[in-house]
Amino acid sequence: MKTLRKKLESMIVGGEGPSPIEYSVMVILLVAASVTVIAGTRQISHPYISRVPVQTTR
Repeated sequence: MKTLRKKLESMIVGGEGPSPIEYSVMVILLVAASVTVIAGTRQISHPYISRVPVQTTR
């Protein structure tokens, strides 16, 4: 746990910024969080939104 903490501190404090691997892990986490939020909003949506007719009849 201490090594992980030291790595995070060195990444934040260091002037180099994240390495390509760290950057890709952060992007993957952002994409996973976004997909989770989008999937959650579809399940929470109100029933009347899913019952909107696609074609209108006269």
